[in-house]
Amino acid sequence: MLLTKAVTYIIVFEELSFYRPKRTEKEKIMNKKVTSVFAYLGIIFWLIAFLAGDKEGAKFHLNQGLVLFIGGVISGVISMIPVVGTFVGCILSIAILVFAIMGIISALKDEEKPLPLIGSIQLLN
Repeated sequence: MLLTKAVTYIIVFEELSFYRPKRTEKEKIMNKKVTSVFAYLGIIFWLIAFLAGDKEGAKFHLNQGLVLFIGGVISGVISMIPVVGTFVGCILSIAILVFAIMGIISALKDEEKPLPLIGSIQLLN
């Protein structure tokens, strides 16, 4: 009797050890929310989100993140101009940081709220 129980447990364990359930939408590694947040964290994270994430679900936030990155590059170029450019570049950098935080909050709430001033710019179709 003890031997039959042990054999039964081994058979059940072997059957369960080979069972691999499929991942649901919530369990995916780079779901829409993660991809959306990554889009605002800089170009490296944007590339990871674009290449490995849910592109269709987070296309809005990927576009906004790309526009913010280009704005950051423009801000860096402007800040190289002596005196006035440094001041303007600093103001633009602070604005881009605030926009990125607003975008992250919007992404965490699963909203597609356009950012002020730059929300209407479409780079990704």
